[in-house]
Amino acid sequence: MINVNLLPPELRPVRRSSVPYLAVLMAGAVALVALVSIFMASQARIEGKKTSLEDLQAELQHVRQSADKVRKLEAQQAAVAAKSQAIDEITSDRIVWSEQLHHLAKLLPKDIWLQDIEVEHKTRKKTIPIPDAKEGEPTTKQIIVPYKSLKLIGYALSPKEEMGVNLVGELVRVIELDTDSFGVHFKNPEPRLVKDEAFGGAKVKEFEVNCEIFAAKKKEVANP
Repeated sequence: MINVNLLPPELRPVRRSSVPYLAVLMAGAVALVALVSIFMASQARIEGKKTSLEDLQAELQHVRQSADKVRKLEAQQAAVAAKSQAIDEITSDRIVWSEQLHHLAKLLPKDIWLQDIEVEHKTRKKTIPIPDAKEGEPTTKQIIVPYKSLKLIGYALSPKEEMGVNLVGELVRVIELDTDSFGVHFKNPEPRLVKDEAFGGAKVKEFEVNCEIFAAKKKEVANP
């Protein structure tokens, strides 16, 4: 059978090619593959960043633990140093009284004997400079300084007025000149005559001598 299309040309159906559709499908497939590739690459980078972040966090934690250990060690060292300093201060201020009393007994002039020995805590004023004083302001100030004093109370034989005075003066001089034993710890002796007394039928002069107590400095040991 022969089919004859009697429609005018403008109304006749046009046979379209499938190439454009195939091209669109291929372009879409390529775009989809590209998007998937980009997505996969992004996921891989994200995973890599996560791994690096976890490594950095682990390293940071390790550093923090090390820093905590260092701080603890520093605190322990500071505590040990403070204890050592306190021990040094205590031991440096220690006075072997039996030894010092023995030295004092050897320094006492003849015809002087002691009745009592006391340790007193005293204070005195000391003038110190003010380093950051501004123009027109005072450049010095007074502070209160505590110190310890050794009070020697005793009697000096004094049949004549000047004899007791001379004996006390001699005691002060021997303490001042002693640089090997008693005078190392007890310095700046200040005499004070109290009153005349009678002791066992003899005339005596009661006296006080106050010496400032100094802690002995530790001897430095030279490095070999």
